[in-house]
Amino acid sequence: MDEEFEEDYNFWVDEHESLNQYKDKLGEEKIWENEPTRTFYVEFLNKANETKYVRFENCKIIDKGDDDEYAILAEKITLIDNI
Repeated sequence: MDEEFEEDYNFWVDEHESLNQYKDKLGEEKIWENEPTRTFYVEFLNKANETKYVRFENCKIIDKGDDDEYAILAEKITLIDNI
């Protein structure tokens, strides 16, 4: 993970947590409407050992697991030629 991505990731998580502290007052629907989104790119090796690239668009954090593990919901996932 490069420094710029890590900084943006931490800012995104902070925004999510800050907003979600008002869930009881505002309600889940209002929180969901205002949930911060991010678009990000991933590079990985597939089973054929080929490098592939994916764009995850308009992602929202939906749950926090253990040790900085988050479940996200992507509005759109696209295989792309490069980053």
